[in-house]
Amino acid sequence: MAVQLGPVTLDHLTDVRVRDRARVARHAVPALAGDLVQQLGRSSVELSLTGSFFGPDAAAHLAALREAFRSEQQLDLLADAAADGYVANVVLTSLDVSQQAGHVDRFDYRIELVEYVRPPDPAPLDALQGIDQGLAQEAAGYIDDVQDGLAQVSQLVALTQIAGFGDPTAKAPAMVTNYEEAGGGSTEPATAIRDLLSSEG
Repeated sequence: MAVQLGPVTLDHLTDVRVRDRARVARHAVPALAGDLVQQLGRSSVELSLTGSFFGPDAAAHLAALREAFRSEQQLDLLADAAADGYVANVVLTSLDVSQQAGHVDRFDYRIELVEYVRPPDPAPLDALQGIDQGLAQEAAGYIDDVQDGLAQVSQLVALTQIAGFGDPTAKAPAMVTNYEEAGGGSTEPATAIRDLLSSEG
């Protein structure tokens, strides 16, 4: 069975082991028979591969495997036995090599791999960056409405500053005088009203 680990082809494998574990939290509850188990997802899949390099290119294949280990980078893994194929990226965590006496062109190895999971993207530094654009535009529309309302109130305040606008009795004495002229001599009621308005002013 051949396994492709990054740039290295592992042709002669003698043992392949896959370890898949679930993460759980166990809580002891008084008077409960058993523990309360909380599921927390799963751990990264762990793989152990044992094999050999032999032949004229054995040393070159071993050098490529060591280079992949020392790179400390994630590697693509193509293998049917890698947990039903759902492990796509791994990190080499261990490399053991042995050579038997009298076998110059043969190297036995055992490597351990751990599934690599891409870390989540960092949170945006700008607190407003994650706000929906439609919500931001709606808020801007509300601000415009408030500003328009304040402008209308300012216009009403300016209108009250016009002379005589706020006092409806300001022109009453002149109206009484006109009444006297129109009455042709009956001035007593008009005079009383004018005196009353003058005293209130």
